[in-house]
Amino acid sequence: MKKSNSDLDAENARFELSIPLNLQQLEQCQDSDVSLTPFFQKGEGTVILKQLVLSLPKPQIQQEIEPEQISKTIPLLPTTGYVEQVEISQENQLSIKGWVAGVNSGFLENMKVILGGVEIQNFQLKKGIPSPDVKKSNSDLDAENARFELSIPLNSQQLEQCQDSDVSLTPFFQKGEGTVILKQLVLSLPKPQIQQEIEPEQISKTIPLLPTTGYVEQVEISQENQLSIKGWVAGVNSGFLENMKVILGGVEIQNFQLKKGIPSPDVKKSNSDLDAENARFELSIPLNSQQLEQCQDSDVSLTPFFQKGEGTVILKQLVLSLPKPQIQQEIEPEQISKTIPLLPTTGYVEQVKISQENQLSIKGWVAAVNSGFLENMKVILGGVEIQNFQLKKGFLVRM
Repeated sequence: MKKSNSDLDAENARFELSIPLNLQQLEQCQDSDVSLTPFFQKGEGTVILKQLVLSLPKPQIQQEIEPEQISKTIPLLPTTGYVEQVEISQENQLSIKGWVAGVNSGFLENMKVILGGVEIQNFQLKKGIPSPDVKKSNSDLDAENARFELSIPLNSQQLEQCQDSDVSLTPFFQKGEGTVILKQLVLSLPKPQIQQEIEPEQISKTIPLLPTTGYVEQVEISQENQLSIKGWVAGVNSGFLENMKVILGGVEIQNFQLKKGIPSPDVKKSNSDLDAENARFELSIPLNSQQLEQCQDSDVSLTPFFQKGEGTVILKQLVLSLPKPQIQQEIEPEQISKTIPLLPTTGYVEQVKISQENQLSIKGWVAAVNSGFLENMKVILGGVEIQNFQLKKGFLVRM
């Protein structure tokens, strides 16, 4: 790992999580997400997300079950993918086009599609579409035939439910399960055709999707309940950042101020392939008391809109401390907005399995640059924070 991530302090980057689950937790975590927030000596790392596809261990009946077969799982592969286009037709046909590839993973065989939290069984997958442009820009991947097209027929109820929801695509290759591809859908329902007022060719028009890169560097809240989010976002030939769509705790925020085009020479230096000279932004969001309570330990989703299209969603889990009310002179104002420093770390879940004793085991690695040792993790399973777990950390990584 250190060999393939030479820019990171990854010599002792592996970890193992062991989580005992009761029967109710075991049922609830089927096909749910696990969120791991690493905490290093010098700050909070980037959240690691993984969708769980677990098979409940079968009860032991006489000698029919071989114990060594109980915990077998599909191998997890570090693949790369991107959704390039999403559109909906007049016939309520949802079309999703993109690409996904790995290294020595074999051909793409199938996908698991989750739309608005519900798994879709009825879809058509066209795969193995030639993609010389993807291969050219991702020469380290087996990406010669990486493109795919998904076609999903939706009824009226599904069509309504999927507005502004997320789609999750889990690719399955010959040699294992790939990394989940997430995309937030912003769809316009096709209008009914009335006489000749609607031009059919205009129905399925969508905003172009751009493969941008972004990162939230700082989140803090002031004594006046002002939420401040600072970070950067950039692409290639995408034009200037024009606006953002902000979703906080699942609710879209309309009232915010966006300061954009802030000079960022350090970002450009470390991302020379991007138009990142003025990539920094600052969001200021006034919150009322109810919003303030609701956004504790929730997610913020930032969708950037550039001159030439819609960029990739930036996700960040918020861990905020409510500012304390000022009582006499006991509170020092300069201490109110202090937050844990945010570190741009890299991590990956390599293996997930569950034992006959309902013990959930998660193995992976996480590393950064000059972040110090991994101290702890925040574990959220199926939307619920887990307090009872054991973390083994600092494993030596041999090349």
